[in-house]
Amino acid sequence: MDLHVSGTLRADRWRGPKVAGFLAKPHRVYDGRRSITWHASPSVSAFANRKLKQAQEFLQSGNLPAAQRLCEEVVERAPRNPEALCLLGIARLFAGDAGQALPLLERAASGHKGYGLALEHLGLAHLMLGNFADAERALRDATALPGAPASARMRL
Repeated sequence: MDLHVSGTLRADRWRGPKVAGFLAKPHRVYDGRRSITWHASPSVSAFANRKLKQAQEFLQSGNLPAAQRLCEEVVERAPRNPEALCLLGIARLFAGDAGQALPLLERAASGHKGYGLALEHLGLAHLMLGNFADAERALRDATALPGAPASARMRL
């Protein structure tokens, strides 16, 4: 399978374009029955892990263009990588482009119903675009997951 989700993501809080520290706590992918981890082929996985770790660092420091470039490189090589799609969507969301973030976050969340980080930011993108019913649905899905972040609950 060519998907990879590491245990390094979480959504801390939304503060407009300020993103420092929002990826600090481990994040699990949950499929409704158990925690799961998707692994890519070793070459794609090593490449993706390295690039996505750098992208997380750039997001934390507020360097959104650099984070977007790194995520785009991963998406080119592994177009179904949910972590890359999610981080790219978050970077675009924090850059103020909810319209471009929405399809990326939908792709990240659709293949992995238990990907709370993607679901929470999908809800946030819908909120920014004024799609309140869709926002509520995504945020409710995010809060229904075990270990859901408090920030998702507060947005409801």
